[in-house]
Amino acid sequence: MLPVACHLGTSASRFSTYLSGKIDPSASFYLRARRLAEALRVARALGLMTPQSTAREVRRSLQKHDGIRALKMTLQARDHLHTLLREPGADADAATSAWTSTDTNDHPLLVKSLLLSDDEVRASTPEWLSRHGVYAAERDLVTA
Repeated sequence: MLPVACHLGTSASRFSTYLSGKIDPSASFYLRARRLAEALRVARALGLMTPQSTAREVRRSLQKHDGIRALKMTLQARDHLHTLLREPGADADAATSAWTSTDTNDHPLLVKSLLLSDDEVRASTPEWLSRHGVYAAERDLVTA
């Protein structure tokens, strides 16, 4: 539940009160949730990876110690997000909020490198990526 709450800009405990019906969400929260749900619906309808399917595939790959596949899944998801953003009427804020979290310390992701140490990967990660808790060497983010 925490990732959904983060993507919607609220805490897990506040989100829980919305789900239980104890508190009604604000109109702006409701609109954010609708926009996010629509972006995810479009992604699924187009057969694109969603944050959930990406996380699942990356997690599976890392559990199998297959960092190369985890990186490939990450890059494929990036490409799918770009495709989604090119869709007519795409809501860039809603689409990208599904992919980012404001709490980077919660679940940092380090994409292992065969040539670099973990510290070198962190040092060579672009700032725009590291602020979201994802660490991957910039050289590994280039596709042919």
